[in-house]
Amino acid sequence: MKVEPMLLKLSKANFNQLYVFARVATVMNMSKVAEELDMSKSAISRNLKTLENVIGVTLIERTTRKMRLTVEGDELFQEINPHILGLESVLNQLSQKGQFGRSGTVKIACSIELSEYLLLNIVPLFRKKHPDIDIQIEATPEVKDPVKDNFDAVVRIGEVKDSAYYYRPITTIRAKVYASRLFAEELSNHNYAVENVPWLVSDRYRIKGRETVVPVLIGKEPKMLHLTNIHTRIKSLSVRKNLAIQGSGVTLLPSFIIQHEIQQGQLVRVFPALESQNIPIGFLYGGRKLLPHRLNVFLNFVCDY
Repeated sequence: MKVEPMLLKLSKANFNQLYVFARVATVMNMSKVAEELDMSKSAISRNLKTLENVIGVTLIERTTRKMRLTVEGDELFQEINPHILGLESVLNQLSQKGQFGRSGTVKIACSIELSEYLLLNIVPLFRKKHPDIDIQIEATPEVKDPVKDNFDAVVRIGEVKDSAYYYRPITTIRAKVYASRLFAEELSNHNYAVENVPWLVSDRYRIKGRETVVPVLIGKEPKMLHLTNIHTRIKSLSVRKNLAIQGSGVTLLPSFIIQHEIQQGQLVRVFPALESQNIPIGFLYGGRKLLPHRLNVFLNFVCDY
């Protein structure tokens, strides 16, 4: 007759059965263990009986008045209990770190413009309130992926439709049309149609044939602007701003990144009835619901700012 090794027998037992046995062997009171684990007394008894059947030995001798470990039960308890206590300690530490820990580094990727005009204003205030959380910002013209590029979160402008990620909105912005003062004067001297003037546009807009389709508001009414004269198509807000200052065309820009240029008269608003539709800005992060506490604290701070 082939004898099944004890290790193979134990592999057929689940952790719940071993954990229940260890707690009963420690407390030696099934009612207290049932209350501690939020289980019925009969469920505790079933777990013990199933474990004994799997192993093939009696682990605890129990009567209506008392219980005691058998020799085999004591041997098993001495073997598994240190490992269970060690696992409990590790899980408690991870839980404490995840839920209550207020230290560590949060890695954020962000466009150069948003890092300069949004996050760099917020981070000093955050660090003052949470000195044990370091914020590492990578300002980049590239579109970063939070998982592939190893960031806790990235800041995205525009809609995100990828269901593999979580998206948390920060705010929405509207961009207005700006041009250099000289270019604006030329526009005022001629009756140019808005679709035909030279445009500096983001590369995120849809192209239809020879037209670039830009969702806008005209007199607060949503419209699709079909642009036919594209001077430059580029993602960077800063590059479009500088090209507009040089007189290369008109462009949609959010006012918060051009306050200085407006005050200095380098950029003026044109086509005042026209502005962009709401453009969302938000955090994109990997597909996990339970965020590290340090990241959750930072996201809350920025979104509430």
